[in-house]
Amino acid sequence: MKLPAHLLRTKVAQSAAEFAGTFNIAFGRNRLPPADYQPEMMAPEGQSTGGGVAAMQHLRLVPRAEGESAGRANLVIGSATAAERIAELRTFEALDEAHRKHFAGEPVMLDRASYSRFLLKLQGFFEAQGFLVTLVEPSATQAPAPASRNALVTGFLLGLVVVALALGGFFLFKR
Repeated sequence: MKLPAHLLRTKVAQSAAEFAGTFNIAFGRNRLPPADYQPEMMAPEGQSTGGGVAAMQHLRLVPRAEGESAGRANLVIGSATAAERIAELRTFEALDEAHRKHFAGEPVMLDRASYSRFLLKLQGFFEAQGFLVTLVEPSATQAPAPASRNALVTGFLLGLVVVALALGGFFLFKR
């Protein structure tokens, strides 16, 4: 006799799968133009999340339209971790930036106003569930990238020169 999947999952994995089901019921009928994108939360794969380590669930828009919009890629619009009650949602600008990086500069084919309204609904849904929601902005407005190794070495050497000059001046005037 084969046991149902929900009996084989850990508590965290089952909770995440149920949350994905709730999300998909709540938002499954929404459609975003022009490719008739349908929102979907991924359920965790497998029977365990490793104690919550692999509990992050991706939120995506799946194109459902046929014809001109057929063959469009799924759009990852954020993620949620039910065990930690956190969600990250991409703004239109961040989504467009990610799409351009992955698809040779091609802009995301999504109606900005529809997506913005949908993003507000998502934010409200997660906040009503007690989640801390972060809106992800394009990388240009995020923290700058870490300095390169050459810049760090140059800064270190410049610091040594300044210290050597200060010590030289100290000993010169001490006499």
